[in-house]
Amino acid sequence: RSPLPGDNKLVTQNVEIKENGVNVRSGKGTNYDVVATLDKGDRVLRIEMADKKSSDGRYWDKICLSNGDKGYISREYLKQLNDITNCNEKYVVSDYTNFRNGPGIYGTVILKLLTPGQELTVIEKGVYNNVNGEDWYRVKLSDGQQGYVGSGYIEKLTDTSKYEQVKVVNNAGVNVRESPGTSSKVLTTAYKGDTMTRMEKNVSSKDGYIWDKVSYNGIIGYVARGDSNEDYIVPVDEAGESGNEGDNNNEGTDGNIPSKNSQVKMDGTEVICDAVSNVNTIKSAFSGAVVKDSKGKEITGKTNVGTGYTVTINKKTYTIVKKGDVTGDANITPADSTVVLRNYVGLDKNTDIQNKAADTNKDGKVTPADSTVILRSYVGLDKIEI
Repeated sequence: RSPLPGDNKLVTQNVEIKENGVNVRSGKGTNYDVVATLDKGDRVLRIEMADKKSSDGRYWDKICLSNGDKGYISREYLKQLNDITNCNEKYVVSDYTNFRNGPGIYGTVILKLLTPGQELTVIEKGVYNNVNGEDWYRVKLSDGQQGYVGSGYIEKLTDTSKYEQVKVVNNAGVNVRESPGTSSKVLTTAYKGDTMTRMEKNVSSKDGYIWDKVSYNGIIGYVARGDSNEDYIVPVDEAGESGNEGDNNNEGTDGNIPSKNSQVKMDGTEVICDAVSNVNTIKSAFSGAVVKDSKGKEITGKTNVGTGYTVTINKKTYTIVKKGDVTGDANITPADSTVVLRNYVGLDKNTDIQNKAADTNKDGKVTPADSTVILRSYVGLDKIEI
């Protein structure tokens, strides 16, 4: 059973028993059965921490014993330790599998789903064997999060592995698409210097590109690696310090080009820019760009751009989202702050484009906090960036 919201904090921590004769119970309280008794110095794995005290006034934390059984110990008897690990080996996910806060499918919680091709580091193995019919390895993901996976769903990353780590070397980056072909949906964009796992080479030759199947940040898709050679992605051990520079054009991203500066970025069908961007800012990011205002009139030079304006790059048109410019008048003023607040209290309903412009603190929500950022930017106390 998954914990109720607010009942527990999911963790993966090594802890030590502080006194002799400490009972492990089947539930949160001394009225539950004793499933084991531990002594001072014994070490166990803590997988849940109670957020609130039980009726007996204690915090009961969930732990995992060496045989994989789960139980509860009052926190007053536990001392947290540094991670106890016995290896540090690179592995890759070979099949879809659940990433759990502890070993075993019973008494643990699924933290996320792992997809084939994801690279991870095994930091403990041989400790929890044959728990619910599986040997469980403690692993660390690329973001540092720790948990457990069944050993049958991962394999060691070796020189002979069918999986290969590759690095993006094209200046324009590469798009990860839903299927091979430039007309397929873009799932995400990988930028120069990013690494991914290549799962299969030469899946298809289409639209003038050779397509490989890859896993990138948990997303499985397809990238164009070049027209005949590995021009846009190369094996990590071949990339060197600077790598193959690739073409500084739109071939690496087959028509959807990451920006060349930090003030502007492309996001699907939109171009996101900071609060001080003008036409020249966008043109410096995307060569040959044509910018039009909300009435469809082309604008040039240092003319400010606004939310709802459009930019055409390589014959494809994108909507501009200017951070902080919620009204679409190309300026950041208290009027934008007012629009944010009226939307928040339900007096107005903003469009998706307006909400993207309004999310100035980049927390994925539109709240009075964004209104404050806009006002601080207006008086020069804050700088709104992408």
